[in-house]
Amino acid sequence: MKKSITSGDIKMAKSSFYSTEYETQDKSMSTAYDELKSAGYLLAVAFKIDSKIPPDRIQQVKDWRKLMVEMDKLKESLSGKADKAAVAYDAASAAMNVWLDGVELPPMGDVRYAAA
Repeated sequence: MKKSITSGDIKMAKSSFYSTEYETQDKSMSTAYDELKSAGYLLAVAFKIDSKIPPDRIQQVKDWRKLMVEMDKLKESLSGKADKAAVAYDAASAAMNVWLDGVELPPMGDVRYAAA
């Protein structure tokens, strides 16, 4: 997504992560954003160490909520100008790295993600 935003192709950036329009036109498939929303929350809640603690008090869930706010802002910015989308992308990336650290995963840009 970053390459598309920096090159000014925000339509491509939006379709790569938020779009439900797949090449197969299969509308039943989830977007990457949908997957992050559901699986990301479940992963954050998995760090609950005491059954008496509500999920909203878990730091990883708080980080996930902040991430989702930034991801929604990024989605909105992808309907506008590339410079605003770049700022929103940076904020979302920072929030993503905080969440990834909290759930014990490597930060964005780590070489381990390149193999995927």
